[in-house]
Amino acid sequence: MQDAFGQPFFLTEHYQVPVRYREGDSKNQTNSGKTQRKPLSNITNKNLENDVNTIMESYSEEEIESVESPDFCFDEDLETNTSKTSEDTSMEIDETTEEVEEDNNNLADFVNSLHVSEKKYRPSCTYMQLQLDLNSNMRAILVDWLNEVAQEYKLRDETLYLSINLTDRFLCTCQIGRGKLQLVGITALFIASKYNELDPPKVEDFVYITDGTYDKEEVLKMEALMLNKLEFNLMVVTILDFVNIFLKGINADKITQDMANYIAELTLQEYSMLQYLPSMVAASTIVVSLATLSLPFWCDTLQELSGYKGYELNKCIQDVFGVHKSVYTGKSKLTAVREKYMKPKRSRVSTIPPTSSPPIFV
Repeated sequence: MQDAFGQPFFLTEHYQVPVRYREGDSKNQTNSGKTQRKPLSNITNKNLENDVNTIMESYSEEEIESVESPDFCFDEDLETNTSKTSEDTSMEIDETTEEVEEDNNNLADFVNSLHVSEKKYRPSCTYMQLQLDLNSNMRAILVDWLNEVAQEYKLRDETLYLSINLTDRFLCTCQIGRGKLQLVGITALFIASKYNELDPPKVEDFVYITDGTYDKEEVLKMEALMLNKLEFNLMVVTILDFVNIFLKGINADKITQDMANYIAELTLQEYSMLQYLPSMVAASTIVVSLATLSLPFWCDTLQELSGYKGYELNKCIQDVFGVHKSVYTGKSKLTAVREKYMKPKRSRVSTIPPTSSPPIFV
């Protein structure tokens, strides 16, 4: 196979960041990149009074006198006019119920669209057969290190998930030597940060974090190569997208959210998890998380949003549970994710022991 690094490419310094991640617009940006808000000091009572006087002068006295009084008055009927009747309360409850049902329907429609998209940019679960100098253990070490880098630069979780997707998809396209694997990973994180972050680290920061293993030119050249190989398709659906939706659907509390995010990040390290769709891994993650916290781990909402029946998740649940248990018992030597979720702001969920056996549907 032709050497992937011998091809000339031209680098585009910046590419478009999605609108949903932007804050403000170019007209309100200062040189430091911060959003400059206009002061409110020019809105005063004097300005308001002048505006009112100008409007009143435009009406004649007859027109002003002809204005009718409001239909309500502040007299003995005040309580009748202001208090809510049981009928009014019932109507409000009905309206609230309709809004909740509408939100759930909209959420279900959105999930259906994600189910279609997740298959489009899904990396192959057999690409390691193409890589003659790599193995799944090397990939796991890389993912663990990328998690540490993401924490060091305070990157969003979405950025980490996207970088791993880009890494896997790129490795599906060409052979890479083990000496270049870290370069692929750090470049994927560089690309993902420019896509997701409002203030992404500079290329020099990513060069520095590799302890000088690669220089700026190598990272930029790899960036151009990866973007061309991936045809600039960066808007992908990840496990995290589904996890967030499922958590929202079941109205999960803080500790449940942290537990689900913890176990989901653990699955990123496992090459074998690529055999499952992101939605299936996410649903299985929610099940294992709820079971770990001794909560009911399945409901109609999860089945509707995930699109899976419980028994269809059994194999994936066993694998997710195995990953969780391996890290808790110390069998896995990768510690970045576990240490991340030992912190109080993450509810110390990595210190909570897994169940004795995986939650299986019969």
